[in-house]
Amino acid sequence: MKERIKSKTYLLLRRAFFMRHQQNITYCEADGAYTIIYFDKFKPETVAYNIKVIEEHLSSSNFIRIHKSYLVNTNAICEVCKYCKKLVLRNGQEITIARQRKKQIISVLSNTEVLIL
Repeated sequence: MKERIKSKTYLLLRRAFFMRHQQNITYCEADGAYTIIYFDKFKPETVAYNIKVIEEHLSSSNFIRIHKSYLVNTNAICEVCKYCKKLVLRNGQEITIARQRKKQIISVLSNTEVLIL
């Protein structure tokens, strides 16, 4: 029961709480004091929290900070190009990887099914 509750994320949005499963979150993008959360099957939602608060709220085992503006679900990544410093998500979206985080990202993703080019 506790695992099922932990896998859901409760977000305060427009004075209402929205519940989404963490595995449905593809990535989060910082927008100043706000964060845009992109989902697999839902339209993006903007929340009134910065990306650091969202990162602390989500389980760290499935999400990785690849840039100061992006937090990505590792299950949504299909390939990483370490020379062009980009990763490709399953939906085709390309996101740039920060130079300082490249080694950490590759070491985390080397144990997964992600294609590293």
